[in-house]
Amino acid sequence: MKIGLVRHFKVNIQHKRYMNSAEYDEFAERYNVSDVFPKDVDLKNIKWDKCYCSDLSRAMFTAKSIYKGEIKVTDKLREIQVVSRFNTKVPIHYYLWDIIGRLSWLVNHPSQPEGSRQTKDRIEKVLDDIIKESKDEDNILIVSHAALMYCVKNELKRRGFKGEKFFRAENGVLYLFEK
Repeated sequence: MKIGLVRHFKVNIQHKRYMNSAEYDEFAERYNVSDVFPKDVDLKNIKWDKCYCSDLSRAMFTAKSIYKGEIKVTDKLREIQVVSRFNTKVPIHYYLWDIIGRLSWLVNHPSQPEGSRQTKDRIEKVLDDIIKESKDEDNILIVSHAALMYCVKNELKRRGFKGEKFFRAENGVLYLFEK
């Protein structure tokens, strides 16, 4: 069994470098509905038997561009949502907002819609379902998002899959895992 992870295409969105908390939350909402820049994806000449993808539009557009069969869309592959942890009118660099949000997620801070423990449980369940629906020889393509893919990669490794290393997945690049 091979499992390929692909991060959605690059998002076409303009934003300010420095944002207050309300602007950052608004930017995150716009990011979720923005168009993407299509590109060619090297699927390594593998016959992909099934494709699963996040229900966010950028992932669905990417999946439809690279896979020509039935695509199973699920909110279980949706990106880990982060929101500004505190309310401020002071502008902060958007990378710092991302870091604060991810750290808050990691420590399961109640300001975040989902903590790292909940994400881990969600990934375990969706991978259980995907693998249960597949045969051992099936090749599965999963189109998702950067932070979630990192967690999926770690869960695949925990399950005995071997594959490519990445910290932050590049847009429109296949990362291959095999058991």
